[in-house]
Amino acid sequence: MSPPVVRFLTRILHPNVSRHGDVGIDSVHHNWSLALTISKVLISIQSLLTDPYTQVCMEPELGEMYVRDRARFESLARRWTWLYAMHDILVE
Repeated sequence: MSPPVVRFLTRILHPNVSRHGDVGIDSVHHNWSLALTISKVLISIQSLLTDPYTQVCMEPELGEMYVRDRARFESLARRWTWLYAMHDILVE
């Protein structure tokens, strides 16, 4: 009956994801309803990842960088992806 815990285990650089992996989704944190299914929550996460909401961020400095210096943000995000999400590829 309670909202799901939504958290990334792999480190991710995103304005709406905290440094601890918590995802800032309003429908989970403040407007939870039993009508929301897991598939709807996953669609919300996917939407947030592709289109960050920079008005209210879990990591405000990243939101600012995303708005003011997108090239720097994307470069840093690529670096984090290689460092934290592609470890298995680098090790093999």
